[in-house]
Amino acid sequence: MLLEHSSDAVLVFDEAGRFLEVNPRLCRLLGYEREELMQMNVLDLLPDEELARLPVNYDDLRAGKTVRRERRLLCKDGTRVRVEVVGSLVGEGKMQSVVRELPREETAGDSDLGGRVEFYEEVSRFEAGLIRRALAQTHGNQKKAAELLGVNHTTLHTMVRRYGIDPAVFKEQSDFPRLVPESRPRRK
Repeated sequence: MLLEHSSDAVLVFDEAGRFLEVNPRLCRLLGYEREELMQMNVLDLLPDEELARLPVNYDDLRAGKTVRRERRLLCKDGTRVRVEVVGSLVGEGKMQSVVRELPREETAGDSDLGGRVEFYEEVSRFEAGLIRRALAQTHGNQKKAAELLGVNHTTLHTMVRRYGIDPAVFKEQSDFPRLVPESRPRRK
């Protein structure tokens, strides 16, 4: 009854990795029917790169150790789920793992602080590059560069100071790519 109603996924397997018992939570987590999982092996749920990174070691379990690992498991639909697996020996030739889903890992664009800082730095580099190009195209004229960028002169002046850009450098022709092509007279 505990196995059936556990909020964690639970699986029992033999020393060869064949499933002996799985609970409904494991089935929901991975998208398999119980009958499908019962025909599978523990190794079927581990992507090749996961096995290469951290091979399954039944020796620790056989020695009576509790083994805790973070893993990525393959779902039936081909996606991967990040989990913590806590395994232990539960009887002669029987091992049990309790599997708990972990929160999705954050990426650079996600809401974790590191991702926000990286994103902010990337936007800042892009913004500074646009300002430099506008100044190069207008030969350092901040008023014309502000018009080109669609901001007011005061805003551009503030951004120039923030990024430590010297508009005087752009008074001479620069080889920066142009933001807007120069208009050419039309031929009749």
